[in-house]
Amino acid sequence: MRSRFGGDDHGSQTFKPAFDVDSYASGSLVRSDIIRIHDFDYAKGGPGGGPGGGGSGSGSTTWVSGTPTTGDNNVEYNIQITFKGTWTDTQIATVKTAANLVSDWITSDIQDVLYKGKIIDDLSLTMEISNIDGVNGILGQAGPTAIRSGSSFDPYLPATGVIQFDLADMDAFSGQFGAIVLHEILHTVGFGSVWSYFNGLVVGGMFMGTSATGVYGNSIPIEQDGGAGTAGSHWDEATFKDELMTGYIGYSDGTTYDSTNELSYMTVASLDDIGYDVMTGLDFKNTFGDPYAVA
Repeated sequence: MRSRFGGDDHGSQTFKPAFDVDSYASGSLVRSDIIRIHDFDYAKGGPGGGPGGGGSGSGSTTWVSGTPTTGDNNVEYNIQITFKGTWTDTQIATVKTAANLVSDWITSDIQDVLYKGKIIDDLSLTMEISNIDGVNGILGQAGPTAIRSGSSFDPYLPATGVIQFDLADMDAFSGQFGAIVLHEILHTVGFGSVWSYFNGLVVGGMFMGTSATGVYGNSIPIEQDGGAGTAGSHWDEATFKDELMTGYIGYSDGTTYDSTNELSYMTVASLDDIGYDVMTGLDFKNTFGDPYAVA
């Protein structure tokens, strides 16, 4: 996600050779190769909000979204987040809210995989506030770092990912931090970042997934501007304006800037098109709504 007023903000995707892992049947864990990738989606700054609040902490802590218990790791979709660096209580609470929404919208567990000696259920993220490039540069960068292979029961769905935010920009963007976090989490879940693995999902700059197009009523325009990493992996800004998963934070008509970021059910439905089971009957359907207003 980037500002309407910024320059090119994305690096091109580079894919590494498959890293083959053999694991043996144990619950939902079966032989499933992992594809290691390096793919960062850069977020650039625009007009920001006020300063953040809450206490602070440093080091590394881990938290899991949803309502995880020992017995439910094959029931719901959980995102394990390891926080690195120094975070305020408010920032951590914002991340938890966003991740819990995704665990609500994705209604079923996906296949466990073994990666670097650890069982991943269902997505493991490292989230860090660090120095990237100073004020008004890159706000954050995110993307999957390993995805399930085509031989998985849930082919190409991400297993691990990284989200980094620039410490220098955190205060200026605290008012929009929740929207930015949710945007980046959805990329690490697979929005825009794994589309190319599915034949026929994107054709001629249009998203063709049946679930999302059924909500929208037609094929869905994908952003073609903004350079590598913005183009091809977001909804079209000119069509959808302040929808959360366009490539730009808020919306500008060239004269005024609106910092609103709203989510459409079309976006949630698009996750079904890459293999997740998703919640139906959400209030915001194909109109836009505050993503934090719908549990």
